[in-house]
Formats: sequence, structure tokens, C-alpha cells
Amino acid sequence: MVASTNLSLVARALRIHIAANTEIDEEHVLIGHPASVQLISGTDPHLSVYFYSIYPAANSGDIRPDGPLDTIAHCIMTPLAKSSGNPNQITQGEEDLRILGQVMTCMHGWRAMVVMDIDEKPVCRVEIIPLELTVDKLSKIIPVQPREGYHPSIAYELSLIPLFTNRPVSTESEVKVVTYGVSPDMNDELNESKHFPQKYIKAFVKAHENIASSDDWKPQLYLLDKTKRESLFKQIFTNQESEIFTLLIIGPSKKIALEEEELKVEIIAEFWAPGDEDFRICREEVVELGFPTSELENYHVTIEWELDTRLSGQYLFRIKRPNQASHGNVCLAVVARKGVL
Repeated sequence: MVASTNLSLVARALRIHIAANTEIDEEHVLIGHPASVQLISGTDPHLSVYFYSIYPAANSGDIRPDGPLDTIAHCIMTPLAKSSGNPNQITQGEEDLRILGQVMTCMHGWRAMVVMDIDEKPVCRVEIIPLELTVDKLSKIIPVQPREGYHPSIAYELSLIPLFTNRPVSTESEVKVVTYGVSPDMNDELNESKHFPQKYIKAFVKAHENIASSDDWKPQLYLLDKTKRESLFKQIFTNQESEIFTLLIIGPSKKIALEEEELKVEIIAEFWAPGDEDFRICREEVVELGFPTSELENYHVTIEWELDTRLSGQYLFRIKRPNQASHGNVCLAVVARKGVL
């Protein structure tokens, strides 16, 4: 049997989550083309999850030859209700829509997924992004429809899925964080000569699963978008001189008692502009964590952060406890100035 990878673990996690939040049993959520899933006998409705496109993110293999290969996967979900033959029951088409509505609601409430391995240990975290699916795109993805005709479908992107090599991995918490290009017109022929260099940054990163229960906790940092969704990466395309966004800082769970001095954490912002040799510290700020709430059972605080966006460049945010040598995780914000590159 072929060993599992993060790709197959992501598919498995999708099956488990859809089954837990819809009326479709896990055994009826199947990975494969809807035409093949439709061949399964029985009258129970099925859901086909078809991964139609899998590809590396940008040139991450060249940028990080010793690190994981960041991968993006596109999948299409097709409900396959079976015809009951009973005119007094709902039609097959209506049942398809019922299934699809439950799936969409499930995915809308679950925009990021922690993927577990077979031992139920977290291996990666991926974002779930809805994709536009026109009739033209659908016909290219599924040129041969199931034998009972067309069914409504919806598509999603899952990213980024890291694929690890079989080579021994260092046990240190030091990892490479890849930055991204800062040109908003990367495909514009006029800007072909203005592609900025990809750069490395090394940062101490703590795995998320230990922050809630360990006495030796490290703070976690997230960027929040307008929908309150947390992210480690943000792209800003703007012609304004500054942008305001929200930072979320999370500490340990309420099970750990903290002294007043221990509530303080430090945010360090560094900036790199095209042509600079390296990142430079542009701002440092100490904030105080608030107490756990019913919504978030960890010490935490959200703050408004004003970012200078007069120049294209990249901001790297670090988080640490004062007087502690090691850092928590890092976040990256990329600023691209409209019309000036």
C-alpha cells in the first residue's frame, strides 16, 4: 500500500468534516470523478469530491529546495442524489440542491482546517477558498457527465498544503519563511524587468498545538481580515499612504495562571523594500493580554495597527514575551503600490 501524504490526509479530513456537518455519511463522501461515483449501487445520496488540479505554489521548490513543497489543490464537489422513482417524494434535482446547500454552509463555517495524520496529530493547516465555477469551466473539468445527466457543483481551493521530503528534518524550531513578490502587475509586459527578488527570512516558530497547555507558552500572532478570519499572510494593493488592520495575539489557556507582568507581550515589525539587503526593525510595541472570554478561552488581545504603505515592500511581524529568548510564530504582510511600479 502506498504511504499517505498530506494530499491524501487533506482529502480524508474533508470527508470527515463534511460527514460531521451534513446529513451525508462519511462512507458516501467519496474522492473521485462524479461519473465513477455515480456507478456505485444503492439509493443513498453520495457526494463526489474530485481533485481536478494540483500544482506547486509559485516556484516554492526552487526557493526552498530543503523545505516542504507548498502545494495548491482545486477540487469540485458534486452531489449525486439517486432517483427514488416515487413521485410523492422530492425530486432528484431538489435533493441535489439540499445536499449542496448543506455542503456550502459547512465549508463557509470552516474556512481553515487543521489536518491530522493517522495518529490524530496535527500535520498542517490549510485555508479553504471558494472558487468561481462557470458552465464553461465545468465542462472542461468534467467533460463527461454522470450517466443520469448534469448535477450542480461547487469548487474550492485548498492551500497551502506542504509536501515534505523523506530526508531527515531538523528538530530545531528555526524555519525559513518565504516572502512574496511586491508587484501588482507581475504579468504586465511593461513590468517584466521589475520582478523583485525572492528572499529568505529565518524565524523561530512555535507549533500551535502546545500554546494552550504548556507552562512554557509562546504567544501566537495572526492578521485578521474584514470578516474576522485569521491569517498568517496578507497582501495589500493600495494607493493610500497608510492602511489599518487588526492583529490578534493569543496567549495560554485560562488553565494557566499569569502574574500581571506575564500578561505583556512584544510585537516587532520589520520592513524590507526592493533593493534592501535585509529586513530592518521599524516598530516595536508592548501590549497587554486580556483575560479569557467565552468566545476565546485563552488570554488574548486584538489591536489596530497602522501600516505605512507609501512604499512597496514586505512587513514581517514577530511576537515574543519580554525577556524571553525564543519567539512565537511570524506573520507577513506584502504591500504593492498601485500605479507606481
